[in-house]
Amino acid sequence: MNGHLRAGVLVLAALAATACGRDPASRSNATATSPSIVTPMTPRLIVVVDGVTGAPVAGVRVHLAATSDLTDRAGKVSMPMPCAQATFVAAGFLERQVRCLLTTTGNGSLPVTLWPIAGDAEREALRQTAFPSGRLTLNSNFLPFYLSADVAAQDGAVAAWAGAAATVFAATRGRWQPHVLAHPSRPDPGDDAFLIDLSTGAPCAKPSTNWSAGRACYEPGPGYFQTTLRIPAGLVGRPDMALRALLYEIGLGLHSEPGLMNAAQPASELSPFERNTLAMIGLRAAITWPDSEP
Repeated sequence: MNGHLRAGVLVLAALAATACGRDPASRSNATATSPSIVTPMTPRLIVVVDGVTGAPVAGVRVHLAATSDLTDRAGKVSMPMPCAQATFVAAGFLERQVRCLLTTTGNGSLPVTLWPIAGDAEREALRQTAFPSGRLTLNSNFLPFYLSADVAAQDGAVAAWAGAAATVFAATRGRWQPHVLAHPSRPDPGDDAFLIDLSTGAPCAKPSTNWSAGRACYEPGPGYFQTTLRIPAGLVGRPDMALRALLYEIGLGLHSEPGLMNAAQPASELSPFERNTLAMIGLRAAITWPDSEP
């Protein structure tokens, strides 16, 4: 007997059982074993954690519809769940606004991550580097970087750029995945690509796009969706230069706090502030400043 025929027989048998009056017991049994229905106003458990460390955050003020409450030592609070804007406020973190809390974990709790920030100066630096336009948007996690043959021929250049790509991938928890391609043929004009080439000594096509932090020139590429970053030969093989260029090309702006992306005196490696920023970017997709769903 095929599957469709067997299913039809079972349905007919069930109807026959109902007709013979045997369904009340079966209905009673089904009612006893069916899962309870959770309405939008059923209290649900919210768990608030530090987005970088995963540690619970106590004392978070949660505003949801007409309700307001604080998280306990375990970062937990139980509140009704209307599909309304929820606001989370805690010292040491960006205020977060979530449009509708519906996503749950396997145990039925609602996880909420907060973006840690240390003081007003770091807050402003974050706005400068991650939200230069007031909005953080990750359009793609696959980003091709083409090294010209001249760049690839420089000592350590290929290793430096491959290492920088691996650092970005790890720091953003796999959200951003730069792919470094050496000795490439030129991509098609329609490709969304970044071309890394050596400086020619000529001024940038648009002086306003000069990248002072790396003494590199950022200018339009040969295709509509392409960009060229020209770097002096003496810098193109430096790991810090490659990482700074990748972050800048991906969309991070320069900032005023110590770190690799400092506008005036860039460090040689990522600062804790920058690592935290990249880790949180890995958790966010499209948000507006400071940490709000559009």
